[in-house]
Amino acid sequence: MMPQLLLSLWRSRWHLPDDAGRALPYLEGSAVGWAQSAGDAAVFRSWPSRLLISAGCLGLLALCATIQYALHDQLLVAGLLIVVALVLRRYQGPAVTWVLVALWLLASVRYLTWRLMDSLPWPHDPGYWLAFALWAAEAYFVLLWALDAFGASLPLRRAAVPLPADKAHWPSVDVLILAHGHEADEVGQALHRARTLSWPQERLHLHVLDTRWRAELAALCTDATSYHAPATGDSSLMASLTAVLKQPGAELVIVVDSATSMDKDWLPSLAGWFAADPRLGLITTPQHPLAPALSRAARRLFAGSAMPVQVACLRRLALAGNDLSGAHLLAEPAGLAAELQARQYKVAYVESDAVPEDDQTTGDTADAATPSSATLWLVEPARSATMRWGRHFLQSLDGLLRRCAVLPRLVFFAAPSVYLVLNIELCATTVDVLAAFALPHLLHAYIVRARLAQPLRQPLATEVRELLLACYLLIPTAINVARTCSANLWRRLHPAMRSGPTVSEAFNLGPFAVLVLANLAGLLAGGFDLLSAPAPVRDITGLGVVWCAVNLLLLASTLAIAAEAAHIRDYLRRRAVLPAMLRLPYGRTVSCATENFPAVDLGLRLPAATSLAPGTPLTVTLFFEQRAYPFAARVLSGTGSQLSLRLADKALADYATLRNVVLSRGQDWPAWLPGRDAHRLLPASLAQPIVKTSSAVLHFFTHLSRHASRLSPYGRRRSRTRTND
Repeated sequence: MMPQLLLSLWRSRWHLPDDAGRALPYLEGSAVGWAQSAGDAAVFRSWPSRLLISAGCLGLLALCATIQYALHDQLLVAGLLIVVALVLRRYQGPAVTWVLVALWLLASVRYLTWRLMDSLPWPHDPGYWLAFALWAAEAYFVLLWALDAFGASLPLRRAAVPLPADKAHWPSVDVLILAHGHEADEVGQALHRARTLSWPQERLHLHVLDTRWRAELAALCTDATSYHAPATGDSSLMASLTAVLKQPGAELVIVVDSATSMDKDWLPSLAGWFAADPRLGLITTPQHPLAPALSRAARRLFAGSAMPVQVACLRRLALAGNDLSGAHLLAEPAGLAAELQARQYKVAYVESDAVPEDDQTTGDTADAATPSSATLWLVEPARSATMRWGRHFLQSLDGLLRRCAVLPRLVFFAAPSVYLVLNIELCATTVDVLAAFALPHLLHAYIVRARLAQPLRQPLATEVRELLLACYLLIPTAINVARTCSANLWRRLHPAMRSGPTVSEAFNLGPFAVLVLANLAGLLAGGFDLLSAPAPVRDITGLGVVWCAVNLLLLASTLAIAAEAAHIRDYLRRRAVLPAMLRLPYGRTVSCATENFPAVDLGLRLPAATSLAPGTPLTVTLFFEQRAYPFAARVLSGTGSQLSLRLADKALADYATLRNVVLSRGQDWPAWLPGRDAHRLLPASLAQPIVKTSSAVLHFFTHLSRHASRLSPYGRRRSRTRTND
């Protein structure tokens, strides 16, 4: 998925829109209902029957993988299965996902079996062990992708994760209490429960959300509690929530209803999962309005649970960088989960440790857990104890395999140069037979990975165009990386001209230089062989040359992504410190600097210790590019020369504008990624004259009859008559 990651970074660099607006929901059909009914059948409820069915499926997979077909029969069967996968990808449901995974496993196992049995050289050949190493690397990646597919289809159940012992490192939290449809007494009780949560009070901020203004609720909200409601008229729940999420605020946002009975110990359990997984965007109880729709299996899993609180907790950073008012998926409450998944964040359910009905049939018993021992279920969790044990085993195996990922990747990048330079045969076959087995394996893998990575489906034409664009961007990226590396090398040779980070500071170039030189040598050796080799050998040699070229493009893209990410981290770290001035209540001003810009709980470092009581109002002025930006704030806490401020609600809009200005990327941004018009085949300097010339020619031939009538004698006489009139 490196080309897709490169495409995403390139669009983020130039603020270009993507095709997320063209995404379509998965279809519902009779096949989905049949699959759900089959999955809910009584035969799958006991572990002996599940074991027998699993063994039968594995035996059928082994039988289908070892059947020998002629070349035209292999092409026919592979094409038919690809068509079936393209049709099924349009339908929703985990059962359809499992069918797609099964089709991919069938194609992959057939490919690996053919590679092992028919394409490896004889064991006494000098290149046998190198060819076997290449096959082992392919099997490694198939196993790793299979673990990813199983992990995404049946996400893991996770136990509670403890927070750091030092509460100074705990994240700040905004608690949004929904007051719509509740009386003032209920809202007041909810505020009292929120103030007693087991959380540092200086890092806990309370907000009351309502769909219309009510004076009795405004009176309940003190200086430490904010009241959000439209001044006139009514608004929807999501409109009020979106208005708050658009403002800068705490790291975590808790959305809870006023009628919910909150235990004081459940908040640390939720926050621990966010600290452990930076890609976790939303944790919600299954019945919360922001929760995604539950499948039948998930509804049965959470039936009868004893979780006493209905709450949703989201990471505010997951919604940063975009205007939420333009997000079409926020039109309804459940669309928030889809928006986060579209941004590659995980969505999870949280529930108490109640026992599912399937486990009760197998004799497993457990008491309902307290909220402090609640467990996390990513979407579509495993339903039985056996499957949960298998999920933990697969996770351990996945972690072990990922620690060994360097060697298989090294084999892939070095294999074509070994074949072309040393003339060691790695795959004893022809191009057409290789394509008949390899292409189905790759296409099915792409279909499965695309389905698991996207909450909505893309139209087939859009997905093909996105894939081609992502692959095409590898070429200008490689050119840009070569140009930037040359410029950085020139700066290293001339220290007086050096400015900005070099590629060696962002990434270790040693291993990359060896792989680049090896693939360049293979490219040159293969080019010479193509001129003199016979036709059968020329096809395989050409494939090796293409492989070397693709390796060079992937190496350049990897270097560009790593350097761009390193520069973004360094840029954000440097922008966190801005010069500031603090105006105290009695008129004195103090020069200082920010520590964590653009956080709303702004941290300041003062030149000397200052004692200010919490809640003291003051004004802080930030300086950027010779301009001053004053903001009203109040003191949250102060220790020595460090001061923590909370900006006033009326200053949040201006503060968000300053954040966008400070974090914008200027013209001096390093050119690791291609330019804004890199997706165009021709540069603008050539494309515009061609378009203008083509438009003029098209206009002339479109109005050819009019021009011909003007050139004829009758047309000229009619024109003179019209002029005289």
